[in-house]
Amino acid sequence: MLTDLPEAELICRLQLEDKDAFYELYKRYCPKLYIRTLRMLRCEDTTNELLQITFITLWEKRMHLDGNRNVQAYVFQIIQNLIYEHFRKAAREKVLTSALLRDTAPATNYVDDWLEQKENKALINKALDRLPIKRREIYRLCKIEGYSYQQAANLLGLSTSTINDHIVKASKLVKSFLINARYFILSFLFLY
Repeated sequence: MLTDLPEAELICRLQLEDKDAFYELYKRYCPKLYIRTLRMLRCEDTTNELLQITFITLWEKRMHLDGNRNVQAYVFQIIQNLIYEHFRKAAREKVLTSALLRDTAPATNYVDDWLEQKENKALINKALDRLPIKRREIYRLCKIEGYSYQQAANLLGLSTSTINDHIVKASKLVKSFLINARYFILSFLFLY
């Protein structure tokens, strides 16, 4: 029986492509590797995958094994390296995913914001078209272009109280239009 053979004899047989010797090494070390790896990874599928790679590596490198070398230490080192590589790969993927999300999110939001602004401007322009010409001009200067009441009054040769009166009346009409168009939140943002 191979179960009684020392490790050095199993390595010699393994180098002669003895599949029974390979299976005996597998039976000796797989349970210990499985428990240790599962404890670290907490995922049965990944654990099984790394164990398979470990024993495939053992088979592929069998000719380089030294009969005096501890096979248990060798397979434990293989799986340890695979576990580290697994965690490095997961970390790289996480960084890459977050970078991609960070880089693509503003572009998506930019397009959505641009479309929403375009729709909002069209709606406000419809409301402004209902205003008398002078009131529309005053409203555009103060509310859209950012002029102060004093600056608009100086530019148009009117008093600030007249500018204020036009703004109050224009704001009421625009607000009423936007509410009727079911854009109360938008009107709140643009009027105040």
